[in-house]
Amino acid sequence: MNRTRRILVSTLIIAFVISGCGLNSATPTAAPPPTAAPTAATKARNTVIVLGEISDEPSKKIERLQPLTDYVGKRLDKVGITSAQIKIAPNLETMSRWLKSGEVDIYFDSPYPAMLVNAQSDALPILRRWRRGEAEYYAVIFARNDSGVNTLNDLKGKTIGLQDAGSTSGYLLPLSLLVKGGLKAVELKSAEISAPADHVGYVFTNDDDNTIQWVISKKVAAGAVDIRSYSKISADGRSKMIVLGESEKVPRQVVMVRPNIDKATQEMIYSLFTEMEKSSEGQIALKAFDETTRFDALPVGTLERMKELYTLVMNR
Repeated sequence: MNRTRRILVSTLIIAFVISGCGLNSATPTAAPPPTAAPTAATKARNTVIVLGEISDEPSKKIERLQPLTDYVGKRLDKVGITSAQIKIAPNLETMSRWLKSGEVDIYFDSPYPAMLVNAQSDALPILRRWRRGEAEYYAVIFARNDSGVNTLNDLKGKTIGLQDAGSTSGYLLPLSLLVKGGLKAVELKSAEISAPADHVGYVFTNDDDNTIQWVISKKVAAGAVDIRSYSKISADGRSKMIVLGESEKVPRQVVMVRPNIDKATQEMIYSLFTEMEKSSEGQIALKAFDETTRFDALPVGTLERMKELYTLVMNR
């Protein structure tokens, strides 16, 4: 999750609660919502399919997404698509607006921000994206083994480092783990501020590498990162750590399409993406896209579960 997303997460959450939005889900055969009759301008625009992500480093995202974009743009001619483009949004609010307006057709993200975008745009979750051979992932909360913190309960009165307020593995999953363990968590403005004795304080590090370093340097008593980031710590470094808890597993990433997409295009996208791994050209495009392994059906109830965890955390 990029740092710029954090700025508007609170706004999205407030709007989500006030509007009482339901979470939309869809299968490739689900009937699309009614749409207005297309104008000449709309028809021209719809010959181009737009893939989108959120990042404060757009050039890097474009470089990684371009091979997949080229692959998709060449294979949707049966539904009138002649080319594909990329749009990188700076934050969740912008991506939600683009999906709702039809400026972006396909969006990739982890489950929690995908839920927030769904609540704002009614975008439809249709696929799971595997990365580096992993369909699912989870968060771990860890501490130095010489810190005197040996259980989650030992974090009372201490501070934990989290990535940012829009991260699945660096915010929602670890906080839900704390809350399910009966602990109260409160955000602190900096690591220099002491947590209340009966609460676990948390501060944002803005990056998993920062979280790990803050634990190593004793800037925070513990940290939370996804299991892959934790596993990348050297064997010697991990020998000096203790894992205090592991969250539940969730899909690695979610693929969403704009809410007013027509049924034929949605079905073609689903089929095209799930077949990519079967061709050499498809495999090349997948690997270039942040080491994507494959796409398959999104487990039923993914965003609904994110909403449950979100509600748990917000009501803490």
